[in-house]
Amino acid sequence: PELEFALNAGIHLNIDNYQELERVDALVSKMNANLKGTIGVRINPLVGAGKIAALSVSTGKSKFGIPCPAEGDERNKLITEILKRDWITGLHVHTGSGGYGLKQLCHGVRVA
Repeated sequence: PELEFALNAGIHLNIDNYQELERVDALVSKMNANLKGTIGVRINPLVGAGKIAALSVSTGKSKFGIPCPAEGDERNKLITEILKRDWITGLHVHTGSGGYGLKQLCHGVRVA
């Protein structure tokens, strides 16, 4: 119900995992492209932990975002899934707030 409400109310939605992508895909199909909200994908660029371990969420163990390594099959799968859906119009790069340096944050953007 929350996803459908967001799409009908014009609220931006960031998809956080493949299960949510499937749910949103079904809703978008049901809505016949009458979306009022915008949809993006939250990716985890896997840039590693920062100085504050408890707030570091850009590791392979994070529950936030779809993992997107710099290369390989997992990255190619994500790109393919995004390109199949013209209604995905944004990317959210999620690294957390764990005391990252500028170099690490820039690497996350390059991965995206």
